[in-house]
Amino acid sequence: MAAVRNIQLRCSSDYNPRGTTLSLGWTGEELRRHHAAGLRCGDDHDVSNRRTTGILRVSLGAMTNLEYIDSLTKFIEEFYVEKVPPVVPLGLLALLL
Repeated sequence: MAAVRNIQLRCSSDYNPRGTTLSLGWTGEELRRHHAAGLRCGDDHDVSNRRTTGILRVSLGAMTNLEYIDSLTKFIEEFYVEKVPPVVPLGLLALLL
C-alpha cells in the first residue's frame, strides 16, 4: 500500500529491545518470552498473542519536506489508525452529566 503512494516503510523492533518494550508496553517477561520464541529484529513475525511485535519509526533528514510529512501522516491515519465510534453518543453523554 505504501509503495503505491511512493512511501518506503520498514517495520521492525527498532534494533532496540528496551525502546520497543517501552513503546509497546511489554513487560520484561514478555520481551524474554518473545526472544525465546525466536522473535528477532527484521523477521516476519508482526503479531504474537494478538499483540503487535514491532513499531514504525520515521526518520527525517535534511531533504525531508512538509509535503512528505503530510503525505506520510495521511497514509498512517488512513491505513493504521483504528477509528472506533464512541459507545455513548457525545450529545447523550452531555445530558447524563
